[in-house]
Amino acid sequence: MFALLAATTIALCAVGVNGACNIPPTLWCDNPQIAKKCGVEQQCEDYARAFEHQRVKITLLYEALCGGCQQFILNVLQPQIFHDLGDIVDIELIPYGNAKNESGTIVCQHGEKECDMNKYESCAIHYINGTNAAVPFIYCLEKAIHDGKELAEATKQCYRKEKISTAVQSKISTCHSGPLGDKLQQDAGLRTDAIGPIKHKFVPWVLVQGVSLNGVQSIQNDLPLFICQWYIGPKPAACPPDSITSGIDTRYW
Repeated sequence: MFALLAATTIALCAVGVNGACNIPPTLWCDNPQIAKKCGVEQQCEDYARAFEHQRVKITLLYEALCGGCQQFILNVLQPQIFHDLGDIVDIELIPYGNAKNESGTIVCQHGEKECDMNKYESCAIHYINGTNAAVPFIYCLEKAIHDGKELAEATKQCYRKEKISTAVQSKISTCHSGPLGDKLQQDAGLRTDAIGPIKHKFVPWVLVQGVSLNGVQSIQNDLPLFICQWYIGPKPAACPPDSITSGIDTRYW
């Protein structure tokens, strides 16, 4: 299956699709003969050249006390995406979810405790710099919270486990208790509200390459497999063998 976004882009850009093409758009670039039959051979080749070796961007909309979000982070995001596919993905975390901004005051789905945790995680993500660098810490934090620990205890445990420097700890603490934390949550709300073309309907909600689509939500648990298919270039060892030639034909690499 070719990337949903690539197929959408190619379908929109294709001029005069061949009338003999009876293949779903998501498969057009799987094989050069199909691409030629459907009149999108050049578009498939252009896409492959433009995105070869580029990380697949995965954005997660979530909230700190959402059970489904915790399960996704604990069972899919950290072990299967970050750990196994970290070299080919760019993970963006937005801890806001179904919260609402009511006249400047953020109201969270699971109450003030969740708002406080969302703000703390926004600060941690802000200060733990580097591609995907905050993921292990957020995973640790969400696991501790899932296991029943309060935020203060969870943060101490995860600071030690992830070896977060005292300087960064201090910055996160100041952010959490000050105006920067509020601003980061306001920004997270604006970012969440601005996604498209489909607005999020629940959390966890996943965007691919910054685009929100219904179809992606139905494959959340299989997301690692699709990332393997979407990435154009040599695959990590964790990718199944059949992903080496699926997603986009190797002729276009």
